[in-house]
Amino acid sequence: MISPDLVRVRRRGERLEIVQLKGPTRLEAERSCEEILSAVRAAAGKSEEEVEQLLLEIPRSPSAEKLFAGLCKVALDDCEFEAPLELDAVELRRVVFERAALRRKDPAEHGFVRAEILAEASRELGQAPELVERALFSDLKGARLLVRTPSVSAPELLSRYERGQVQGVLLRAVRIGLDVVCTSPDAYRALFRKLKFRRLLHRIESRPGGAYHIEVDGPLCLFESVTKYGLALAQLVPALDECQEVRLSADLRWGAKRTPLKFEVVLGGQGQGHLASVRDEVQALLGAVNRPGTGWTARLGSELLDIPGVGIVVPDLALEDAAGHTVHVEVMGYWSREAVFRRLDWMSAQGQAGVGRAQTESAGSGKQRVRLLLAVSSQLRVSPDVLPPDANGGVYVYKGALVARALLEHARALVEAGA
Repeated sequence: MISPDLVRVRRRGERLEIVQLKGPTRLEAERSCEEILSAVRAAAGKSEEEVEQLLLEIPRSPSAEKLFAGLCKVALDDCEFEAPLELDAVELRRVVFERAALRRKDPAEHGFVRAEILAEASRELGQAPELVERALFSDLKGARLLVRTPSVSAPELLSRYERGQVQGVLLRAVRIGLDVVCTSPDAYRALFRKLKFRRLLHRIESRPGGAYHIEVDGPLCLFESVTKYGLALAQLVPALDECQEVRLSADLRWGAKRTPLKFEVVLGGQGQGHLASVRDEVQALLGAVNRPGTGWTARLGSELLDIPGVGIVVPDLALEDAAGHTVHVEVMGYWSREAVFRRLDWMSAQGQAGVGRAQTESAGSGKQRVRLLLAVSSQLRVSPDVLPPDANGGVYVYKGALVARALLEHARALVEAGA
């Protein structure tokens, strides 16, 4: 991933564009990729500081400095650095600094000799003084040793750099719109699960012809956790590349002055992977519900629920009891209360009106009514009392970790109420 300051962009009025690699610039980028990978692979076993110095010695034109820095960043991201010694540097410093502090406090001492302090610490730790001295700051970034070199080829490094530029731009996004076309329903479900796995704030709407429009809040729409959310958003870009076509538009706040700008790019066509990661808490629930004696079975949700006023909702789990009743469970993220209350408002309104429940979107099979149960973290400060008794659905507020037993109690109550 590339930070925004390393992205090669230009402004055209109120729009921001990534400078494409063409002609001589692309040829120089390809040459730099080869030389960077060659230099890093030859530096195996050297310190991170030495590796960076070797990269600085690679010749490049002054106009390509930002391009070169970005390529180096991508190459180093594919490396693995480790502290050079097995000794715990933090513990070493504690012992050495405590010894030094005691010497300073001793009125009989008139200063101290560094070698003597290291010798005392070495005897206490049972290590050679020279080993202690080398390990004292071995956990610092520049002292770590290169233990795994990049496995990518030069063309793949350049491809990652171009993807990283898009990721760097999105770190300054307020809002992102995605018009997505995939080749199969399974591909859509995989993409939607990845949105949930990254805990991104999003809204999904169906479009004619089986396509979908997705609105995603950018990191700069938040008041806190901006960096963590921004990284999660940037990590979505590889998943978008797997779609048949994605037209991405974003509202940005760019530069030191946070200037409002527009950004557009077309992604996709890089494959059609359908495997999606499952969040740890959802995986734990899946295993706990499927244990013998619960009276329920659980599977990963495969349905897309079309909720009026909310859009397409992707449940995390589908629970089924012995009588064949199914309850769909959506585990809400911890970023925004707004997404929760949109669903709660719909549940309340539908219950008061006595009208149908949420419906599933399934190709060629029509729409079917479903039961929806929201699992909401207490961090979002949502009370279960906000739903009236006749609400169309249920809510389970959990503190800390999700508890399968409590979730099933809410699911059972939802079935018994005839929701």
